[in-house]
Amino acid sequence: MFTCLQSEDLFAQDIPLPENLPDEYLFGQNQKSDPKIITKKGVYLFKNKWSYSDYEKIYPNTFILENLNEFNNQNFNVINDSLSTLIIISGGGHVFSSTKKSIKRLDSSVDQKNQFYSSLFLYNNQSYMYGGYGFWTFKDYITTFDKSTGQWELVSIKSDYVPEGRWKAISHVMNDKLYVLGGRNSPKESANKDVPLNDFFYFDFLNSKFVNLGETNQLIPTVNSVNSNVIINEKKAYLDNDKIIIFDFIKDTVTSYVSKNIFEGIDLKNPVVNRQDTLYYIKNVNNNKLLARFPINDLNQIKPKTYSISSKKELPYKSYFAVTLAALLCWISYRLFTFKDHLKGLVLFDERRLYFNQNSSLVTEKQLLLIQHLEKKSFISSSELNTIISSKKYVKSHFTLLRTEFIEEINIILKSVTDNKRDLIEEIKDPLDKRYKVYKINAQISKREPFLSFLFKI
Repeated sequence: MFTCLQSEDLFAQDIPLPENLPDEYLFGQNQKSDPKIITKKGVYLFKNKWSYSDYEKIYPNTFILENLNEFNNQNFNVINDSLSTLIIISGGGHVFSSTKKSIKRLDSSVDQKNQFYSSLFLYNNQSYMYGGYGFWTFKDYITTFDKSTGQWELVSIKSDYVPEGRWKAISHVMNDKLYVLGGRNSPKESANKDVPLNDFFYFDFLNSKFVNLGETNQLIPTVNSVNSNVIINEKKAYLDNDKIIIFDFIKDTVTSYVSKNIFEGIDLKNPVVNRQDTLYYIKNVNNNKLLARFPINDLNQIKPKTYSISSKKELPYKSYFAVTLAALLCWISYRLFTFKDHLKGLVLFDERRLYFNQNSSLVTEKQLLLIQHLEKKSFISSSELNTIISSKKYVKSHFTLLRTEFIEEINIILKSVTDNKRDLIEEIKDPLDKRYKVYKINAQISKREPFLSFLFKI
């Protein structure tokens, strides 16, 4: 689904490229993120308008540029260190340094043609390349440019896990790690050529090790890099005609903003510059190249879609957990059924109340003592009941009256709670000695217990 932005507003952001601009140039930025165009003879810088500076000095060793491929962002990569803009030939080898004052060659290497479409990045103010393609093989190593020797050197890797070689990978450096996602290669075991990869990993510079982060989410909009990329709020973003895709490797998310012709005419061969929250990029309109501007806040007009970068595959322990959980739920259901069956017909009690089904009633401390006794023995003798009723010594006839009143009161409570018309506690002759009377309860009685304690009772 596309969201349309007003084309006249976007077109108003377009700026003509400098007059008399030669056909061969590189687009990039300076250390202050101002867009600039590098030519073999000087530098154009854009702030509020274009300004031009001839090189004060062109070192003789840069004349080799005349014998190399066309001077553009396809054949050369631009990257800024702390002092200058480095111009690195695609595939590795020659390295040049460009400032407002001069252009000079830094390397003593050759046109290596060994790491085309590698991931070029700066770490600790030093240039690196990961992967790439050259001489019919995809590279799985990292090289770094040694300024002291002018040569590209292999980075030592102390890792059992080494991802397969690739080119055109999505990558970003942060927190002493090079994050890499996807890219393309031609698997040896397959007849397919230049197929997309679906892995995700990082290289830890502090430990010199690759760390596997698993497979990528199949819903990710892209796993291939293009030159039209930029850093936005420390996240790597890739632009296309109708979308911008932003990778947050720390949070493991990728966010896609799609709107028809949002970056209409963008030249995917050139990088993108982020200056003061505005994106600058080269666009082509009717064979006329322009510098386009896009305020990043305009993305708020578009509803984004966010995906996880890594594939959330179910781990083996999750299956065991699911089986255990299912068994536990079955056990709980069974115990709940038996618990309800257990409660049927029971008169329950706790420290303050009697319960039967949904009914309950308060009881006194002495009534509770009688209930607790009847739970254990189902009957109580007259002398035992006398002890509960009073600690005083009365004549036999008075105790008989007190017992009668006491039993009547608790029977009233039991009838109310159980909706029963007959007395549940009655006076009978002692089965063991007919000379004495006892008080028997004609109901099952039990102390109330929580379901959780019943659940795990064996």
